[in-house]
Amino acid sequence: MSQVIKLAVISVALSLTPQTALAQGKSKGSDAGPQLVKCEDSLGTIALVDGDHAGWAKWNLGSPRALIHALASESGFFTLADASGGTPARFLITAIAGLSSAFKFSADLLDSAQFE
Repeated sequence: MSQVIKLAVISVALSLTPQTALAQGKSKGSDAGPQLVKCEDSLGTIALVDGDHAGWAKWNLGSPRALIHALASESGFFTLADASGGTPARFLITAIAGLSSAFKFSADLLDSAQFE
């Protein structure tokens, strides 16, 4: 499942890159910023969660969750599962490589989740 999470983050991150390269020849000015690539059909549903072992904390940075949420929702690549909205995520596993306690917690959470 960690590969699915990595794929989701990489897909959103890469959605900024190709458009920037293409925009160089088509931009009206030299100060045109990167453009977000849009997708007509969603590739799937993702749930964004902050893990207990946040890697950004060691640099005194805030969570990138809001940025990833904005990029994912604006690009249309993914449908966002919103736990507060009452729409349950079908699968919610936060597997952090090397942390069996985080995986066990996620597996227990999955076992207790209600499926549609």
